[in-house]
Amino acid sequence: MIKIVLTIGRLNYGGAERRLLEFCAFTNTAPVELWIFVISGQHGDLDAEFQALGVNIEYGQPGPTGLYLLWRLCRRIRPRVLHINAGTAAGFYALSGYLAGVRKRIGHFHSTVEEMGWSGKLKKLAYELLSNIFCTQFIGVSDGTRVHRRVYRPWTTLYNGVNIPEVAKEHMEGKNVLILGRVLRTKNVDRSITIFAQLVDADPRFHCRVVGPFVDVSLASIESLIKELNIAENVTIVGAVDKPFEELELADVLLTNSTLEGMPGVVQEALACGVPVVGTDIPGIVEIAQRTEGVTVLPYAAGDDVWTAAIFNGLQLDRARIRSSFRDSVFTVPQYSSALLKIWGVPGKSSTQ
Repeated sequence: MIKIVLTIGRLNYGGAERRLLEFCAFTNTAPVELWIFVISGQHGDLDAEFQALGVNIEYGQPGPTGLYLLWRLCRRIRPRVLHINAGTAAGFYALSGYLAGVRKRIGHFHSTVEEMGWSGKLKKLAYELLSNIFCTQFIGVSDGTRVHRRVYRPWTTLYNGVNIPEVAKEHMEGKNVLILGRVLRTKNVDRSITIFAQLVDADPRFHCRVVGPFVDVSLASIESLIKELNIAENVTIVGAVDKPFEELELADVLLTNSTLEGMPGVVQEALACGVPVVGTDIPGIVEIAQRTEGVTVLPYAAGDDVWTAAIFNGLQLDRARIRSSFRDSVFTVPQYSSALLKIWGVPGKSSTQ
């Protein structure tokens, strides 16, 4: 068995965590002994599901103590690969792996680079240099995650894979708009709500569901905006769910105004269900649009009338064709799993299986 240590913040219901769980389920028969090192040291909602698949979970701690605990784990089990999901801090964890004698140390980037001031830029420079010294290679979830990063090691763009549900809802009334994902400032849910209000002005039969946990945006602020726009009867705030595909089965179009994404899993999940997407022209969404059907991209600054017109056009798209196009794309679990096992140097399932 080939031993792999993979770091992650916490195993809760997030897009990256669900992708990892799907990967573990698909590769369960591969000759891999996978250890997940939880950087936060906190137990998560998905721990039991990972353990049921035979995955070992080791709980670390934030800061220097966590780096020591990772070093100790690597010294104990002697993995072939240390796969690091820690963003710009990847270099610190790679240093622990280097000191423990791990020869392959991979930094995996899931988001694009945010704009920052001079102090932030200096910190970013120091962290990037550390990553380039101690990581042996990098993975990005999209080409866009490489932009504005200093990369002096081999780079591979590896698109996340998404499972395709066996059954999808038939396109019926065409009046249901879905806003799905964590409610963050960078997701601009308030802008999506404002655009939706224009749809209601055109046709009061439209309904919107806001699905996802509120993180750094208050529920009260969104409720206040909905009340101000006089669309309370047309909007349902659902909150966090653990089965997003059930929400997608109810949707006729996915609306996203996110301005900071690496590879937006909600867009992939929508397309897997045949749900058309209208979203901002950020790199991750543009790369999906270039490789499969069903995505309309617009500048964030485009007028609300432009956005609503795109939504009306998206509702006319054929769901079966969208699903078929996604099924043949690079964004499926078999494609992703086969590529990642190859990067790790593990013989595994073919992407055609």
